[in-house]
Amino acid sequence: MNEKQMKYFWGSIIFIIAIAILVRIFIPTVFWRDGNYYPHMYSRFMFPLGMFAMVLFWGFVIYVVLKLFSDNNKKSDNELTILKRRLSRGEITIEEYEKISERLKGER
Repeated sequence: MNEKQMKYFWGSIIFIIAIAILVRIFIPTVFWRDGNYYPHMYSRFMFPLGMFAMVLFWGFVIYVVLKLFSDNNKKSDNELTILKRRLSRGEITIEEYEKISERLKGER
């Protein structure tokens, strides 16, 4: 994993731990009222908040997965730019550059 993927990985781990801590702190205060246990579907706050939290959670998971597994090595440079860089570094000669650039321009 590269540095960017590690950042997203640890960010997601910290997010999950934070949600677990918040659930552990706040859920019992909502569920237990006057000694009675109210399941999450019947309490006045947890149904809409639970749905909202679920949408946020799965949206975050999908975002992290897409960021982790997307092609991070996308080349924004086109072939001619790469060719110019190779010429400037001295990897190819001017004749080779002109020959290859004409071939690339002919393909388009």
